[in-house]
Amino acid sequence: MGASTVVIRELSGTGEDRRRVGFGLLAVSLLVQSTWVMTDGFRPHHSPLGIGWTAVTAALMHAPVPHPPVPRWTTHC
Repeated sequence: MGASTVVIRELSGTGEDRRRVGFGLLAVSLLVQSTWVMTDGFRPHHSPLGIGWTAVTAALMHAPVPHPPVPRWTTHC
């Protein structure tokens, strides 16, 4: 979540440099986190919080998205 927050913050500005920095920070963050998890031998366990978080995330991803208004100049056939 921290890496996503950084990317969103960095990409909210304008300019190519800001985007490059945002994606660079995301890449470094993912590299560090994945290396740490693999070298530490971490094995996930059941977590009610994690299960709830995943359920909310899945529900939001599959929630219906309101359609934008149809422009007046389009015709319906």
